[in-house]
Amino acid sequence: MVSLFLLFLECSVTMTLIAALYQLFTPLLSKRYTALTLYYGWLVVMIGFIIPFRPRLSFGLMQMPTAVQQANNGSDVSPLLITAVIWIVGIVAVFAYQFFMHYRFIKAVNRWGEKLETTKILAILENEQRETGVVAKVSVYQCQFITSPLLIGLRKPKILLPDMKLSHDELSMIIRHELIHFRRKDILIKFIIQLATALHWYNPAIWFLSKAISMQCEISCDNETMINTDMEQRQQYSETLIGVIRQTKLQTVLATNFYCSKQSLKSRILSVMDTHVKNFGTILVVAIAILTLSTGMAFAANPDNTEDNGQQAINERRAMIILEQE
Repeated sequence: MVSLFLLFLECSVTMTLIAALYQLFTPLLSKRYTALTLYYGWLVVMIGFIIPFRPRLSFGLMQMPTAVQQANNGSDVSPLLITAVIWIVGIVAVFAYQFFMHYRFIKAVNRWGEKLETTKILAILENEQRETGVVAKVSVYQCQFITSPLLIGLRKPKILLPDMKLSHDELSMIIRHELIHFRRKDILIKFIIQLATALHWYNPAIWFLSKAISMQCEISCDNETMINTDMEQRQQYSETLIGVIRQTKLQTVLATNFYCSKQSLKSRILSVMDTHVKNFGTILVVAIAILTLSTGMAFAANPDNTEDNGQQAINERRAMIILEQE
């Protein structure tokens, strides 16, 4: 347990540095690469937080004992063990809270949500599914306890609409937006984000990063929704965003959310109105993955020390057994 905690702690430090660097260059990168590229770049960063194992060399920028070596240090075991236990308890607590909020939300949808099966809604849904290539059975519900559209469900997707008057064009754009979320499996990515957040709950940066990737998710989905549209349609979409700016009354982390904060609204509208052609930067995503893997080389382990410390621990145990026998 102690070794695993130290491994994740080292991972938390290195990935926070990479995330800070990526966030610093994001405004510059957004001028050249698509929002979807930046979104997948953030996804690689989040996966880096979840998987702590890295290739290691016997040399690096910093020579330091490995997690196993530190755990074998007898004077450090007790406080490290206590810290590791607190870490595990925190993970369980975060997951329990997330599960409770999701269960509460789904229960409210099942109880108070009204399934919409009007000719208008079904016609729009059928047309947008055809346009987006989504073949799964999708349901549309109206819920009084939300004030912005949402998508829930991986296997049985449901688009939730607020109890507000929406025009035919607004409904079309909103449903298309949520169908793109479903096609891209964004709810699964939401789960990955929450997993990273739970594993590194003690790191304040992870909470900021989870909001950053969620925001990039919405921006990239906006851009895909607006493909092959003119400036008038983009203007109308921006007005729709402004119209649903109010916060939802009840939320769940395992859902996409058409809502955004007032601070993020400007970024989304600017992105929607930006018609410049940008590239999908596969090389950027690969570079982030390589940088993530290379963090193990920055904190290289000394294999000789590992062997010596392990042998020393064995010798100490043997000595204690001999003393007890005498």
